[in-house]
Amino acid sequence: MTKEPKVPKISLPIHGEPYVTQGNSYHSAVLRKILIRNSLVIQALLMVCHPDRDTYSIAGRLCMDQLMSLRHRGAFSTVAQTFLTCCNLVRGTTQPAIRDLINEWYKVSKHPDNGSGTR
Repeated sequence: MTKEPKVPKISLPIHGEPYVTQGNSYHSAVLRKILIRNSLVIQALLMVCHPDRDTYSIAGRLCMDQLMSLRHRGAFSTVAQTFLTCCNLVRGTTQPAIRDLINEWYKVSKHPDNGSGTR
């Protein structure tokens, strides 16, 4: 007889009641899964969107912020792949304004405290 795996119960607080948590490790696991899935969605969107400086800039900055703060190997690998996709798409464009994003990201990586102020 095989045991069914335990499925964690998530309870949302009712207005005025305190939020009951499952523990830090549970929330960390959920957040990692969300981060990985969101990164894969961003990667897919980058592959189908029209080349736009703002889109690539936002995606690249988001990936850089996450790469500078992530400690989980699986999440880091997924975000790194998304950032690589973004870099390859930026490098492959013929628009100089978009191609210059590589230099901006390089400068931020050398001096992360001078970037968006969130690092």
